[in-house]
Order: sequence, then C-alpha cells, then structure tokens
Amino acid sequence: MAGLGFDDRAPRLISSKTHSIIDYIHAGTNFAVAAIFRNKDRKASYAAFALGLSVLGNALMTDYELGVFRLYSFKVHGMLDYGV
Repeated sequence: MAGLGFDDRAPRLISSKTHSIIDYIHAGTNFAVAAIFRNKDRKASYAAFALGLSVLGNALMTDYELGVFRLYSFKVHGMLDYGV
C-alpha cells in the first residue's frame, strides 16, 4: 500500500493496473454480498453496500489506469485504503 513512509521504500508487489482491477472486484463482491444479505440481515447488507460504495468511489477518483475522474494520486488512494 502506498501512503506510509516505510511503504515508499518497499518493492511493489503488484502494478497499479492490477491494483485497480482488484479494487473493482472488491467493490463488486461487496455489492453481491449486500444483495445476498438483503432479506436475511439488513445491517450486514447495508454495511456491505457502504463498503462497496467507498471502495468504488476511491477507485473511480484515483489517478491510475482504470480511474475515471482522476482527482488524486495513487499515494493518496493508498492512504484512503487504510481508512476504508
């Protein structure tokens, strides 16, 4: 993850493009879980949906290969990933 001081010196294990693909899969998985739990556990469904929205929003606004709005850098994306 980008964003912390020690991470800037660590080797990159995956590319930013691979990271962006994983972000979209992560968001989609959370939306699927929200749909599965819709009738069984409303709180779990809302939590999964909220997590999916936050991951999707972060992915859409990051300046990397599959980012759409490109409002902030990949380093800021990493800091927000820790928060999510």
